[in-house]
Amino acid sequence: MTGIFITSLLIIALPLGAMSFAIYYYLLTKGHIKGNGNLRDMRDEARISTRDGRKDKSMGALERRWFRFGTGYYGIMALLTFIIYEYQDFVAFWSQPNALANLIANFGIGTIVNFIVNQITNFITAFLWPRYWFSGLQSTQLIIWFAMTYGCYLAGAYCAKFAFDGRISSEE
Repeated sequence: MTGIFITSLLIIALPLGAMSFAIYYYLLTKGHIKGNGNLRDMRDEARISTRDGRKDKSMGALERRWFRFGTGYYGIMALLTFIIYEYQDFVAFWSQPNALANLIANFGIGTIVNFIVNQITNFITAFLWPRYWFSGLQSTQLIIWFAMTYGCYLAGAYCAKFAFDGRISSEE
C-alpha cells in the first residue's frame, strides 16, 4: 500500500501539480483569467476567455484551443500522459544502436508519415489516459491514485493563485 502511495506521488501526482501550477499561473499572468474566485470560477473563466477567438486576440490559435480543452483535471492529465508517451518514444528510439545513422539512411516520406501517425496515436491514447494509468490497479489503489492526483491538481492551481496574488501585492 505504501508503494502505490509513493509511486502515485512521485510519478504522476507531483508532476500533475507542477503542470497545474504552470498552466494556471500562465493564465493569471497573461490576464486571461482574474483569479478572483475559487478554482471552479478560475476554470470557468479560462474556458470563457478562450471560447471565442474573435474576442480574445491575445492568444494564438493553438493556445486558445488548448486552454479551452485543457485547463481542467482531465485535460492536464491528458497533456501529462502525452508528454510521458513522447518521452518513452524518444528514449526508445535514441537508445537503439546507431539511431542517428539509421534515421539518416532511412529518412523519406514514409518516415514523415510514420511520425505523424505516431503523434496522432499518442494524442488519442493520451486523451484516453484512464486506460493507461488505471490498468492493473485494484479498487483501493485506484482510490489512492485518484486522491493523490486530484489533490495535487488542486494544490497546483491554488498555489498558482496564491503566488500570483503575492506577486500583485508586492508590486503595489
